[in-house]
Amino acid sequence: MLKNIISSNRYMGLLLCFIIFLSGHNVSAGEAVLTWKAPTVNADGTTLTDLAGYKIHYGTASQNYSQSVDVGNDTNYQFNSLDDGFIYYFAVTAYDTSGNESGYSGEASKNLVPPPPPSPDITITDSVNPASDSLIPFADITEGKTSSQTVTVSNDGNAGLAVGSIAQTDQLSSPFSISNDSCSGQTIIPGTSCTFTVRFLPSAPGSYNDTFDVPSNDPDENSVSISVRGTAIVNNPPSAIPGGPYSGREGQPVILNASASSDSNGSITQYAWDINNDGTYEYSSASAVQNHMYAHRDGDYDCINFGHEADSTVHGKSASGRRTSHGELCRWSNWL
Repeated sequence: MLKNIISSNRYMGLLLCFIIFLSGHNVSAGEAVLTWKAPTVNADGTTLTDLAGYKIHYGTASQNYSQSVDVGNDTNYQFNSLDDGFIYYFAVTAYDTSGNESGYSGEASKNLVPPPPPSPDITITDSVNPASDSLIPFADITEGKTSSQTVTVSNDGNAGLAVGSIAQTDQLSSPFSISNDSCSGQTIIPGTSCTFTVRFLPSAPGSYNDTFDVPSNDPDENSVSISVRGTAIVNNPPSAIPGGPYSGREGQPVILNASASSDSNGSITQYAWDINNDGTYEYSSASAVQNHMYAHRDGDYDCINFGHEADSTVHGKSASGRRTSHGELCRWSNWL
């Protein structure tokens, strides 16, 4: 890359214009090539007739040149033994046949500080804002239920990111676990990412906290610690309300309706009916409405209704009734 600096300077009657080029092409470490155009006129337009040569002044501080070299009438010069690890600054002066020297030209610079070697750069985000705070907070859930959050591992560097086994050194304990892991043991190329899932499945109410590690070959963060926390609340049983009272005649359907049943911290997924109160459910379905028909038989009947949650816990209430030969069926009342 060429850097152009234009300057006008007067010293003891010598007035010149300089254009300096500093080339970075085809040079090795410790080298710098300077070229400039020889002036032909003075700044006042008169012909320049007594130019004798040039000096290059240079150093490692801007506008403070600790060394110089006389290059004669050459309009280019190559430095071959500059020390790596520094930024060098250059300026040119011209002198005439009488020994008069101009002021400094504009300054050019050459950076000999080597660039850092390629390296990976790990970034970890999750699906809960703020996404990059290394904390995964789970919303309160009912015991026995599951909540999951997705974690993304990205490589923002310029070399491959080798991810180790996630949560191998700092392991997660129940009720937390890791699944759908596409990161462990993989090398993530720059500008891409991988994901895994952190699952919260509490079996009892309470507050839970834990940490796990994401190891990699990132030179600055070779192991990132992620915190997780969640709270499980009590799974209250559903309130089974079978409705009624019901009455009907033998051989005709009775519509049983338990739609008034409810679950304070979930939803009812199954309704089961024990018609004879013998411990056997004659009907079980996701519908709160059920048809039942009694065959002809005199006698007393105990009728029971149950509601099921997603965890298969069974709850119910019962009542008794009488069906006689006159056809009256089971009648429910007082379901408190």
